[in-house]
This record gives sequence, structure tokens and C-alpha cells, in this order.
Amino acid sequence: NMEGLEEMDSSALGSLVRIHARTRDAGAELALAAIRPMVYILFEATRLNRVFKIYDTEANAIAALS
Repeated sequence: NMEGLEEMDSSALGSLVRIHARTRDAGAELALAAIRPMVYILFEATRLNRVFKIYDTEANAIAALS
């Protein structure tokens, strides 16, 4: 749940990419939820919105992965 995140830099994005790869390698899925519009712009600019499963709420993410 990224609801409280107001900004993000490239090192944080890099960490998320590494976590995503490790999660996938472990046979699990990573979902991101409640990304604020200003942070989501960064995901769009880097096209990472196509890599990550992103949901509007944590409840929707949990439901989709269940």
C-alpha cells in the first residue's frame, strides 16, 4: 500500500524493480496499491506501470491476487 508515499526517486524505483524480480522468481506476485497521482506519473514516465500490477485500493489488490 503506497497511500502515504508522496514522492519517489529513481533509487526507490530500482528497489521496487529488484523486489518485483525476486518475488516473481519465488513464484509469488507483487501488487502495488493506492499510488498517488504524482507518484503514478513516475511509473508512467518509466513505463513501469506496464510491469507492476497496480490497483486503486489495497482491498482490490488483495482480491485480485487471491
